[in-house]
Order: sequence, then structure tokens, then C-alpha cells
Amino acid sequence: MLNNFYIIREVASYLNQQICGLTISSIFTQEKNKMMISFEESSRGLEFSIEKDYNYILLKENIAKAKRNYSDLFGEARGKKITQVSLCNDDRAIEFKFDGNESLVFTFFTIKANCYYISGNEILNSFKQKNELLNENVSSIFDHPDHTVSGRLPSDTNAAYVKSTFPKFGRIYAEEIFSRLKIEQRGTADKAAKDEIDRCASEIISEFENPDFVLYENYVSTDDRRENNLIVSLMELSHLKSPYKMFSDVNGLIEVYVRQSQRREKFLRLKTNLYEELTKKLQNTRKRINGLKTQYENGKRSEEFRKYGEEILNNIHNIRKGDEELEFDSQSGKAVRIKLKPDLSPSENAQMYFDKFRKQKSSIDMLEKKIVRLEKEESDLKIEIEKIKNMSEIKPLMKEEKKSESQRRDETSRFRKFKLNDSLEVWVGKDAAANDLLTKKYSAQNDLWFHVRGASGSHTVLKVSNKKSDVSKDMIHTAASIAAYYSKARNALSVPVAYCERKFVKKKKGFKQGTVVMEREKVIFVKPGIPFDEKR
Repeated sequence: MLNNFYIIREVASYLNQQICGLTISSIFTQEKNKMMISFEESSRGLEFSIEKDYNYILLKENIAKAKRNYSDLFGEARGKKITQVSLCNDDRAIEFKFDGNESLVFTFFTIKANCYYISGNEILNSFKQKNELLNENVSSIFDHPDHTVSGRLPSDTNAAYVKSTFPKFGRIYAEEIFSRLKIEQRGTADKAAKDEIDRCASEIISEFENPDFVLYENYVSTDDRRENNLIVSLMELSHLKSPYKMFSDVNGLIEVYVRQSQRREKFLRLKTNLYEELTKKLQNTRKRINGLKTQYENGKRSEEFRKYGEEILNNIHNIRKGDEELEFDSQSGKAVRIKLKPDLSPSENAQMYFDKFRKQKSSIDMLEKKIVRLEKEESDLKIEIEKIKNMSEIKPLMKEEKKSESQRRDETSRFRKFKLNDSLEVWVGKDAAANDLLTKKYSAQNDLWFHVRGASGSHTVLKVSNKKSDVSKDMIHTAASIAAYYSKARNALSVPVAYCERKFVKKKKGFKQGTVVMEREKVIFVKPGIPFDEKR
């Protein structure tokens, strides 16, 4: 859009008025695909960009060279006075002429944007592809794909005629012709239509001689990929009805276009990133809810286990040690089979089912609370996602991104956290890497460190805020129960858990991730379990 022929021609005219007679002080680059030009007589300078969609040359105030991380360019141009700025070869190229048949040429071709130092008809230097272009003829600069008729439309349509007859118009001014004439782009270009198109195009070209500088905002094309673009124009356009801003010169128009377009791109990038992040969180939360609901449904079998235990006791005289099942008729007359462990006595089999009943019954309440908490989290995430989808301002979005980035930087999110009281918390690693991180980086010397004996499990730390405070046996017991719960021994009735102060936990050279040794440990037996007030 910025490299439209008529925009480039207007930029050349503007720069000829502003910098003709100035002497180039330096040309340098300190940012990819951008070069800067400073002048001896002025604090103002030029910024030339060959970025895709941002191919422009712009006069800016107070051009400054960084103290480092820059590269000087075009030493041949230093000290040269600009005698004229004009279009080059009647194409989308601007030439800064110097004395002695030398010049700088800036091209604005979509895939061949570049800057060249030229002497006579020979290229002596270039911003990009220096080695490939050295000593090439100037004609190679303009060997670029010309405006061609699109193969999408038959050659006899109005659109094809406009594109082939007025290739320098580009899409925006071609659409203006169809809007002013109220004709269809796919209509047949007969002689009458061609005459009308020629007349309208001539009117538009004459308007370019006394241009207005207009920026259209929130332009929505029929092509979704161009939605919410900004449009620069040298005239007011009848086919664009959205609000616009007017400028006194083409330089101001381009400057605001670049700034606002890049701001919008940043906004869309942040919006997309946040939307994807929240959507992923929502999917994970739903997965966790479904998993907990499955556990909950399974847990509802607890009443069935109680009945199994009672039936075993009711039929204890019919069971012998070594039996693998108990079969009897229920009150409804349906045959019921209860699996037995042959190495257990009838009373021990009954006790096994009663233990299963108590264990699953106690887990039901915990699962219900977790499901309620996660469903609230799911609802909040849906609200956040909807808010992001409807967000149209960049400031609140940047606040959301900053908050999200802060959360991403929070390494402690890799731990489960349980608040036992105002001064004590238990942190549990979620995987081997998190275990190492917790033990090596996020535990103090006097914190208590827990791990299950004889089974793999998570590193668990009881964080002690006050070094001099005594930790009660109840708190130690609770921390040990949490360690047992997040281990392979979770389903056992009694689990040995070793603990010691963190300073007695050592990780020796060559140990695998998550592997340590303990010194001066104590061992207690606990039943696996977790408190309900998990922080995260």
C-alpha cells in the first residue's frame, strides 16, 4: 500500500522540497531491514524500511546513532550533497542525485525493495545482496515483476481492463473507479464501459496533481485477511465510508500509518497469544474436571463395597479360605458374585471391602470440593476468553499480557501448594524437574523435607517461615500424609515417610533428575491424604 506508484511519486516531490541541498553525514543500520540517513546541516534524518508491508522512506526528527550494535553503510555517500530528489525510471523508485553522475536509488518493489549506490550505469554498492549486485547494470534494478492481469478473471472483464490499462493504480484506486461509475468488476468491458473507465481514470489522475492526504481507519474488505486495515490515499474515496484523518503532507500520512499499523499488529498478536493461552487453560481445566468426575462416579461404588462386606459376613459359614468368589441370590432373585482374595480369611475379605468403602467414602467429599473449585475456574476462564475476544483497545490487553507473562515467569506454579496455617505451607513437586527445582532453589535450609520410603514420589517441603519456631507433630504428620498421597503408595493404608531438615538433603554428582540422598532422617507412618484447601 505504501509502495503505490502515486504515493512514491508524492514522497519524491516532498523530499525534494525538504532535503535538496543537504549533505549526507552518515548512513547506518541498527535494526534489521532498516537504514538511517543523517545530514550535516540538520538534526532531521531519513528512515528507509524494506520490511514486508512497511516499505517506506520517512523524514524524521532527531535521527540518532546508537553507541554500539550498529553498522555503517554506503561510505561512498558520506559528504555528498543532494542536488535533486525525483522518481527514477518512472517507476516505484526514488533517486537522490549527487554531482558527478552518482546517486542513491531507493526501490519500493514488493519482493525487491532495496537501496543502491550508482555511478553512471553501474551498481557500486547496495543495502541488501551486495555481493550479488556489485558491478551489475542499473537496468537489473528494474527487472521486477510488472503489474499483470490476474488469471482469476476473464480478460474481457472491467477489472481486467482497469488492471492492464492503468497498472499503476493498484487495488484501492481501481476500486474507486468501479465505485464512481457504479459498474461491476466482473462486468463485460465493451467499448462503452472502456470509454467510461478511461474518462474516470483521467479524472483520478488529475486529482493526484493536487492531492489530499487521507488515512482511512477500520476498513473492512470482502477479503477477511484485510479486515481492520488502514488505508492511505491521495484523495477522498467514495467507496470507503469509515472515519478518516486528514494530513498536511504525505510524510505525516505515512508516519501515522506506520505507527498505527504496527500498534494494531501488536494488539492482534497479543490478543491471539492470550486467547490461545486461555483456551489451552480451559481445555486442561475441562480435562481435569472430567477426570475428577470419573473418579467421583467410581467413588460412588463405596456403598456397593459396604454391601459386599456385609454379605461376606452374612455368608461367612459358607466361605473357606482359598475361595476366589462368593455367589448368592439377591432379594430380586438375581445371582450376585463377589470376588474374594484366596489368601485372605472370610473375615479379612470382609474387612478389605469395608476398608475400600471407608476410603472411597472419604474421597467423595474431597472430589466434590475439587470439582466445584475447578468448575468455578472454568466459568472464570470462559468470561476471560469472551473478554479477550471482544477487546478492541491495546492498553487493557497489554495489562493482561503483562499479568500473563508474570504468571509464566512464576516458576513456583510448577508446585502444588497447601496452606496449613498462617505461617506454614507445604509445597510438592509435580514432576522430576519440578522436584529438583523445589529442593535446590525453593526450599530453605531449615525447611522440613519429606519423601516416601520404598516408593517413588514427589519431593515435599514443609516451609517454615520462622527458623526458631517449633513445628508441631500434627503439622509434620499432615505434611507426611501429603507426601504419601503424591507417591506410588497412595492407596496403602499406612505409609513410611522419611523427613529431615532440607540442609541434610544432598544431590550427588551423577544423580538422575529428582534423585537425592537424606541424612539424619526420621521416619513416621501415616495414612495418605491431602487437606482440602489446596492453594494451586
